[in-house]
This record gives sequence, structure tokens and C-alpha cells, in this order.
Amino acid sequence: IRAYEQEVLAGIDAWLASGDVDPARVGLFGASMGAVVGTRVLAAEPRLSAAALCIGGGDLADVLLRARDKEIGQWRRDVASQRGVPAEALREELEALLDPVDPLRVADRVRAQTLFVGARFDLVVPWANNTRLWHALGRPRRITLPCGHYSTAVFARWIARRTVRWFDAGLTGR
Repeated sequence: IRAYEQEVLAGIDAWLASGDVDPARVGLFGASMGAVVGTRVLAAEPRLSAAALCIGGGDLADVLLRARDKEIGQWRRDVASQRGVPAEALREELEALLDPVDPLRVADRVRAQTLFVGARFDLVVPWANNTRLWHALGRPRRITLPCGHYSTAVFARWIARRTVRWFDAGLTGR
């Protein structure tokens, strides 16, 4: 997560250093893990004045323990089996590993106008975790979709249009 965050920040620096980009018109879009990393980038980068964060959440250890996704469930079982403990016993280890990079730790530093999109029936990033990040961000403008994590793809064109309108207003003042 830290490496991904640093790559995005370096990309923003390089892009803005090119002189071809108006710094007042740079925003950030992040979906799923991109929303997690995007929150951290927004907290660290005050030049970003608008953002759209989709289907992300906070308390990453809790997300991994509560997700009802086949692959994540198998990963939990494998890790717990390797350690000879029940899956819930992984909480302490996951918290120690993930809390330092959790978006909840930095969300209160985000100043960008943020559009926040959640999937009400998300089994990968449970609704409670999506809501935790939304609250930590100061309850920005929120759209709730009637779908799950992967089925958010059905709304991709609609999300894109809403995001463009959001950026158009947030990055141009219109």
C-alpha cells in the first residue's frame, strides 16, 4: 500500500512538473483498493482539489476478516491453517500489519471535494467498512449503488458520467 501510494504521488509530481497540466485541474479517481490508496494520496497531496472514491473502505484488517468473498475466504483459511489458529485469531496480526496504512488513520486530512460511491450489498468491502471510511472523510457527497462489489461494473458508465460532472464542477468552479 505504501509503495502504491508513493508511485501515485511520484506520478502526480512528474505530471505537474511537466508544465503541461494546470495544477488547479488535477483530481483523483480510485476504486476498491484504489480508493484506499487514493485516500492516503489525498491526505498527503494538498494540490488535489477533487476526488471520486468508489467501493473502498476502512479498517482493512476487519475487511479481510469479514469479507464474504470466495478468494478472500480461502486466503483466510489458508493463513489460519498455516498458523494453526482459527481465522478470527488472525485479527491481531492483521491489525499490526495493516493499521499503519489504513485509510482511516489519515482520512481526516483529506481536503479535496470528494464524491464517495458505495455498493450497499458489497461482500468484498462490507457496507460497515465502506461507511467507516465515509465517516472518517467527513461524510462527503455519497452515492449508494444497489449492487455488490464486482457488480458495480454494471454501473461503470454511469459512475464515469457522474465523476466527470463532479470533476467538472470541482476542478473548474462551475
